[in-house]
Amino acid sequence: MVAACVPTQSVGTSWAIHFRDEKEYDLDGYCIMPNHVHIVFAPLLEPVRRRVSSPYLATDIVGNLQWHNALKADRLINRKGLFWRHESYDHIVRVGDEVRRILQDVACNPVNSGLCKDWRDWKWIFVKEAFF
Repeated sequence: MVAACVPTQSVGTSWAIHFRDEKEYDLDGYCIMPNHVHIVFAPLLEPVRRRVSSPYLATDIVGNLQWHNALKADRLINRKGLFWRHESYDHIVRVGDEVRRILQDVACNPVNSGLCKDWRDWKWIFVKEAFF
């Protein structure tokens, strides 16, 4: 099952992503789609973490975001059960030009899906100004 992000859920997801910026990671960008989320970040070396369930910092950060978002969304829509699929695609980026290309791909996701004509029209997107 994939959970769809209705506008109210998107607000919570966006807030949770921004809340962790400069605490657990340096946020470069994200895009919240109706059935998935793309996020690009650089983990901080000394993050403030409450739950540690993975030896891999990025996996732990994403897992915590998923847990928090699922908990809030379940309360919002009065449901219980699986919210996120157990799969995710994590990709380590080591070169600055590759980060820019990935952020462009992330930003174009709503356009490529036919949800808007220009990525700047999509409400649930953020790209750090340094990458414009």
